[in-house]
Amino acid sequence: MKRHPLADCDNCAWNNPNRYTYVPAITKGTGSLLVIGEAPGAQEIQKGEPFVGPTGQLLTRIAAKTGVDLSNATLDNAVACHPNFMPGSKPEKPDQKIIKACRPRVLANITEDVETVLLLGKTANHSFTGKPEAISAARKGPAKYIPHPSNPGKELKVVATFHPAACLRSADYFPSLMRDMRKINSEPIPWEEPNIYIYAPPDENVLDQEQITKWLSIEDCKLHLSTLSPYMGTGVIAVDIETDSDKESSFTHPDSWLSIAIAYNEHNVMVIGGAYLDDPEIKYLLRRVLTECETVYHNVKFDVQVLVRLGILDEPIFSHDTMLANYVLDERPGYHDLKGLSGELLGVGDYASDTKRYIRGKHGRFGLIPKDILYKYNAYDSTCTIRIWIRHLRDKVIGTRTYPRLIEQAKELIYIELDGIAVDHDYIDKTDIEMQSELITIRASLERWLDNPNSVPKIKRVVEKLQIPIIDTKADTLKRAVALTGLSDDARTFIRLLLDHRKLNKLHSTYIIGARKRAINGRIYPTYLQHGTVFGRLSSRNPNIQNIPRGSIIRRIYVPTAGNILVQCDYSQVELRVIACEAKDRYLQGVFMDSTRDIHGEVSDRLYGVGNWTKEDRVRAKVYVFGSIYGLEPYSIALAYGISEAQAAREQQEFFSLIPEVMEWREEIVRRAQKEQMLVTHFGRTRRFPLITKQNFKDVGKEGLAFIPQSTANDICLESMVRVRRRFHSYNNIGIRNIVHDSIMVECPEHLKEEVAQVMQEIMTTTATEVYSDFAPFDASAEFGYSWGQLEEIKS
Repeated sequence: MKRHPLADCDNCAWNNPNRYTYVPAITKGTGSLLVIGEAPGAQEIQKGEPFVGPTGQLLTRIAAKTGVDLSNATLDNAVACHPNFMPGSKPEKPDQKIIKACRPRVLANITEDVETVLLLGKTANHSFTGKPEAISAARKGPAKYIPHPSNPGKELKVVATFHPAACLRSADYFPSLMRDMRKINSEPIPWEEPNIYIYAPPDENVLDQEQITKWLSIEDCKLHLSTLSPYMGTGVIAVDIETDSDKESSFTHPDSWLSIAIAYNEHNVMVIGGAYLDDPEIKYLLRRVLTECETVYHNVKFDVQVLVRLGILDEPIFSHDTMLANYVLDERPGYHDLKGLSGELLGVGDYASDTKRYIRGKHGRFGLIPKDILYKYNAYDSTCTIRIWIRHLRDKVIGTRTYPRLIEQAKELIYIELDGIAVDHDYIDKTDIEMQSELITIRASLERWLDNPNSVPKIKRVVEKLQIPIIDTKADTLKRAVALTGLSDDARTFIRLLLDHRKLNKLHSTYIIGARKRAINGRIYPTYLQHGTVFGRLSSRNPNIQNIPRGSIIRRIYVPTAGNILVQCDYSQVELRVIACEAKDRYLQGVFMDSTRDIHGEVSDRLYGVGNWTKEDRVRAKVYVFGSIYGLEPYSIALAYGISEAQAAREQQEFFSLIPEVMEWREEIVRRAQKEQMLVTHFGRTRRFPLITKQNFKDVGKEGLAFIPQSTANDICLESMVRVRRRFHSYNNIGIRNIVHDSIMVECPEHLKEEVAQVMQEIMTTTATEVYSDFAPFDASAEFGYSWGQLEEIKS
């Protein structure tokens, strides 16, 4: 059945009128704005018109706030048909073939009257461009201008952004959607080309041979550097380095460089490259400039680590980081890369486009980029950095509580990343064999149902055959399904085996194979991200060493070097202590002031009678202590522990009666999160809730309850990390090897373990009191061992 004369309905899997409803585009007024979404929703299907459901209502509100006129718009979807919605069903996503089949119909909407196209979401962007691309990447930068396909000589303005439906699911997309909508009526930001002074030897590796004559001599370079001396009254300079290797792919720190760019004001930048970088006098002048001037970098840890390894800097010396500064103003991860910020704030286009064909692919690298392209790219990086800092960030972050702490933490994390941590290759090999053997056994047991446990379509067919009532095959869904009544033994066995396979396969591929791949000369060098979470908690990658659970066999991979030992100090119940301090709760204060008291035992006595409780009862009491404070509800407790919801509610209220001040604090935090849409910690960390809806109202309150203690506890530990690293800075054989939210792990000579543990405990307990609160003590316990996975408590 042909539903639109231009659509390729015969090759569309959704061309079934009995199951898929067709919703045509609608044009209002002049149709000067073309809005393209993904596919019709439930209300769109019911009314036969695009954007009349919750997403359309949100779009209308946003348009009104940003001055976008929807009364002269054509409203359409990349795919005009969609499965009729069934209660409890999960909406289907159109695949590439379906998008392609409907694309001619969509493009026909671009009449000569259309001036702007608004692409809402990845599917809409794919339909318009013909290429699949993450919307997070497509939306970055200023509005795009392309030749108008229906109006020769004119340009068509294109704005890509997140779909409003994504904002209803995750409100953190909302600020970007608002920002992008303003691009529709805004004029392009004028980009000012910088004056670029290139100092490098003539090189045949250039596209423009005339550029060689424009490159300046080594004598000119030395003269130019000398004028940047702070004694000449220079202001802030922006620094950026290009290397031939990337730590994210090579897994170790680069030990050579291709060029360095120094923007010494918003309009002038010098680039030094090639053999000039090896000249001793230039190195000396660079050292003076970089140590004595006020410097700003973007992602400072990378550049400064290179400078330290090359001997240009003796230690991490820098003033500012635009990435961290932007994170202070916008805590959402994923919005702090230099290219994206440069496009958003400065109006510069994709200045990295000429480099991409040289660096993509397995064998791509920056060293293959022709020098004229490389040096211009390097110059743009530093120019954008200084302009963003001066024009958009400096005045907003200087004087805040958070920013100076992030800068100081970055300096110490540079040392930790440079040191890395040793791994036990023999243990990796042994565990690899054991895990592969166990995976083979599990796969053999699963073969009665499917031959590939990694295939989602095949898993779905088994789920349907075994009559397992679930809407997806995610791990959490499968775990809940095991507890369902009426499920067959075969179904339960299948789910358990599948979950076991997923868990083991994840451990094997991520940590065993991953550790072997990332180990360089017996060490792994994780990267710690200060801007990776909305809560401000430190995260890590390559590998994610902070995400290995306590008790996991994977922790045994990480070891000290020969003759040394690992000492780890953990804060005890740090988040609960933070809550006690925030709420000024007298019961919790009393528990923590008396080290002989056991809160979980006391709660168990209260709920089940003094001494009249089992180990399982105590486990449930812990859930009331920790989970309930963060918003865990009786229904979830009842489901997890096989008790009635009424019993869970009764026991939860009994625990709440012990902590009245905490309950008042909870109510206030939830109120502020939901009504004021913002929370700020003692350390100045801010969590913004940009969009409050019926769908996320309750979740915002729960997130607020988690944000304050988790973020605060993280900052207490990071402040301790700074002090611990500086305390042992003069010892060549003592260094921090890992930080995990509430713990710090140090490597030291075995005979010093007690002394090091004592110093760490003292620093961690006193730091919490000095930088945060003395309402309750913050105790820290110490362990030691010859691997991270085999630590024993140090008895005092």
